Amino acid sequence: MRVGRVLCLCLCLLAGLPLPRASAAGRCKLVETPPIIVTMRGLRPTLLTEINGVKARFIIDTGASTSVLSAAAAAQYKLPLRNWLAPRSLWGMAMRMEYGSPHAYIQGFGGGEAGAKIATVRHFTYLGIALSNIPFVVGGNTVGSGVVGLLGDNVLRLTDTEYDFKDGFMRLVRPVDCGEQPLAYWAKPGQAVAVDTLRRSSARRPQIIGRGSVDGHRITIMFDSGARESVLSLAAARRAGITPHSPGVVPAGKSCGIAGDRRVRMWRAPIAAVRIGTETIEHTHLLIADVDDLLPPMGDGSIDMLAGEDFFLSHHILVAYNQRKLYFTYSGGPVFDLGLPSREWRRAPGARSGPGTNAAELLRRGLAEAAQSEIHHALRDLERACRLEPRDANCRYALGTVYVRDKQPALALKNFAAALRIRPSDAEAHLARAALRLARKDWPDPAAKAAARAAADRDLDAVARLSAPEAQVRLRLGWLYEAAGQYPSSIRQFKLWMSYHSHDIEMADARDGLADARNNFCYRSAKRDRHLRRALRECRLALHHEPKSASILDSNGLVNLRLGNLATAIDDYAAALRRNARMATSRYGRGIAELRLGQIRRGNADLAGAEKLDPRVAAKFHRMGLDPGPPGGRGAKHLTTARTRRRTRSTPR
Repeated sequence: MRVGRVLCLCLCLLAGLPLPRASAAGRCKLVETPPIIVTMRGLRPTLLTEINGVKARFIIDTGASTSVLSAAAAAQYKLPLRNWLAPRSLWGMAMRMEYGSPHAYIQGFGGGEAGAKIATVRHFTYLGIALSNIPFVVGGNTVGSGVVGLLGDNVLRLTDTEYDFKDGFMRLVRPVDCGEQPLAYWAKPGQAVAVDTLRRSSARRPQIIGRGSVDGHRITIMFDSGARESVLSLAAARRAGITPHSPGVVPAGKSCGIAGDRRVRMWRAPIAAVRIGTETIEHTHLLIADVDDLLPPMGDGSIDMLAGEDFFLSHHILVAYNQRKLYFTYSGGPVFDLGLPSREWRRAPGARSGPGTNAAELLRRGLAEAAQSEIHHALRDLERACRLEPRDANCRYALGTVYVRDKQPALALKNFAAALRIRPSDAEAHLARAALRLARKDWPDPAAKAAARAAADRDLDAVARLSAPEAQVRLRLGWLYEAAGQYPSSIRQFKLWMSYHSHDIEMADARDGLADARNNFCYRSAKRDRHLRRALRECRLALHHEPKSASILDSNGLVNLRLGNLATAIDDYAAALRRNARMATSRYGRGIAELRLGQIRRGNADLAGAEKLDPRVAAKFHRMGLDPGPPGGRGAKHLTTARTRRRTRSTPR
């Protein structure tokens, strides 16, 4: 990345501004850019830029050494890729670059690695500045949240930087004649200002790294706005006497970084006191991760903790690179324990945010409050913002998403519909409305359910039509089409996503989803006695992804039973039963095939065994038109035993 050129342009921008802020202590002045709008996408602070004249949203990631584009985004913007031959190493929580060979690699959280290329953006607009021929690293996992990549330290640390994500902005700041004077200009009289001394940064380690402690034990902290939540390494937790088996520690799932397919186990642990610089957070909870080091050793120790987006959202921060200090004040909301049940928090005394009269400010603040799980505060601010700007589709969509979290689906649907009336091409609103309709279970009658499902299908089709082929949303579309029973559409979406995201961490999930969709298509087609040749092909492709799946083998057996391939059906059902001996449908289907081949004793034994496992299995096959019949019969209605005849006749179709 041509940092020198970006730095020159940004400093020129700063130099052209007036010097509005002077400290009472003397000549110290702060030159600031106008507020740079930051929009929260969940726990992701994002910034809008342009790539070759097309809007592109990036995550602000202070933990990344350099800026990154996903491979799918590079394809979407039609950027040619090349190998990167670089003379030095760059490290970061989001990535580690290795050079000296024709290949470079990105290293992410937990040590996963992925290959990297370089793409050059001919026209890149950043902070309103038009830049030419700017290189980006391309690789790693798709970052999601409707963004195309990460803005790393090579563009964020051009000068001192102010972050106030709670109110939805950041600024570049240039101190003039300030020396070592405190720079937290926003602090009100009596408001506590915390300070942390930063390690000296370098090209090898350009991130924001300070000191702190956990329960009195010293730790090294990296301030990483790209991490959703703060996390402590398991090694550092053990030094403080905390293990996964300590009282109050509970599993918190798995997580991964931008690179590779390594997922690390995590736990949520109660902490008596976390000290960051001169601030102490008492009686809180913190994630701990099953990694020895969050960064590989580099001769001067390693990172013990990430102060992630939960820390950034709850603080107003100024990174003073020249002073090697971090100034921050508490803005309100939970600091670390976002994963716990929602609770009401108060904004810190002296925090700068007022009641707000500007709809855009209220919208940004509402999104930040929603990210902190301050649902009632978020609803209050978003409702006010939408009243001030009733034609703002973004506001209506945001309000709808918070109503979903507040378990008010009717109000959520109302706001999604309002957003789509204002902006019919809003793919996110279409997707959210479809997901909400598909999730509902308590329908008043079958007609209402059918109407809602048809409306959800129309929304999903609109998203498929409006989205770029490379878009990350294709994966979610696949799952939602599958939930809607639209299996051919689901298969198309999964295949399209996989063609552009072959090295993504979610590839295994996508293969599972594709196998499920193919299996469902296969089974439903066999059940309805339709499209049997294609059903057989889809089952075989599903078995390619999951060759030991009893469910897929059972579906394959049903298709072969329909086609009259009785010996093959028996083999399929037998393979399914070897993997799940209690699968009643496989035992019953095998019994039918055996009877049709004249294997009366085996067939009757399988039928009886299946009915012991599931008394309703005969009725299931009867509704499909598949009853035990004479040898060679296909879909025969003749019954083999009086017992089966009585059971079947008593069961409604």
